[in-house]
Amino acid sequence: MSRKRQDDERPTGGRRLLLAGLYVLAGLAAAWAGVVVARHFGVSRDGQQSVAFLCIAGALLLLAINADARPEDPASGIATLVALGVAGVGALNLIGPIEQEAERGCIVSEGHISATISSDKTIIHRRATPGSDARGLLLSGCHVGFVGYCIGTVHRDFIEEKLTDSRWLILDRDQGLVPSGQTVGTIPDEARSPCPGGLPPPKQIHLRSATIDARRHRVELLADSPRAAFVGFAALTSAGTWIRVGWDLGASDDEPARIVLPPSLHDGTTIAAVACVAFQRPAGPVATRRLRAGVIRGAAVVPAAHQPTHRTAALAGCDSSTIPTT
Repeated sequence: MSRKRQDDERPTGGRRLLLAGLYVLAGLAAAWAGVVVARHFGVSRDGQQSVAFLCIAGALLLLAINADARPEDPASGIATLVALGVAGVGALNLIGPIEQEAERGCIVSEGHISATISSDKTIIHRRATPGSDARGLLLSGCHVGFVGYCIGTVHRDFIEEKLTDSRWLILDRDQGLVPSGQTVGTIPDEARSPCPGGLPPPKQIHLRSATIDARRHRVELLADSPRAAFVGFAALTSAGTWIRVGWDLGASDDEPARIVLPPSLHDGTTIAAVACVAFQRPAGPVATRRLRAGVIRGAAVVPAAHQPTHRTAALAGCDSSTIPTT
């Protein structure tokens, strides 16, 4: 075959450009399908990105093999540059839309804290308070990752209405905050981070009174701790351990907790008041004083039949292995 005929059979610059575009489109389509399959099998974000880039790189390799480019042919060089540019941009843009896909009513957020939304309509807030602007809505059953938590406005737990919580979970990429009480999951203590509208944790607690009325079978306890979700009370036992007495959900009001007298309490028993940011989550401050005899008026609640016992007052006061009626 003559040299002239070979030159005539080579694709022109326009055909080279069209060929490059077709290879890029094929690479993007393969990358899209590969990432969808990878997500279906639970491959991580890094793995999905690797799949996408391998698909596009393969398309570019085929392009280079079949381009039959020559340095004196500028159209081939331009086509190759265009193909590389489109492929690079396409690969970067490809990951975002796929990663943003989520179940209906859910959101994509990754973090070392994993929780499931428990409320049917959980609002994503801009700040750690229910009065802040809403940034989205999550439905019950969504599995979400969080990058940390902060202390914010106290709110009710959705499943256990007798519980209150002051923790707010932080979504990744500044997507907003979710009340911890509307999720189910384990939040490690060391994950606390600053957040918009966040508050410092409780720093102090005051146990103002601890009264026992043996004739009326009542105990009255009054304590306050600003920014605590609730105050937990525990009593020192003869064995040196602490047994929970009850909770006061009004951690900053002047209304005492009145409890039907537990059999283990008597005049002189040491009582501890504990600042809690959530169930089983003591904030740190603890105050103690002894029960003193007095007259108690007003209705009292009946404590749970079984109260947990721990080696420290903080653990006993905030425990939730059995929910008290206070």
